[in-house]
Amino acid sequence: MADSSLWAVEAEGVGYSYGRKRVLENISLRVEEGGMFCILGPNGSGKTTLFKILSTIFALQEGEVSVAGRSLRQFPTP
Repeated sequence: MADSSLWAVEAEGVGYSYGRKRVLENISLRVEEGGMFCILGPNGSGKTTLFKILSTIFALQEGEVSVAGRSLRQFPTP
């Protein structure tokens, strides 16, 4: 990942599956500090799953995510 001090949120190569059903594959994004973003897509495209990963409700299965420069792998998941 790039210099994470520039980004409030940075995700690279995020993937997630519910059992054998693949819902996210190779998702990458960067949000600048103080910036806003919108995730658009049809029903069932993985928007809520991505949000739950970013908020640590779901554990990160694949890829890397950092929030405020800290890896999500450092945060406990419920």
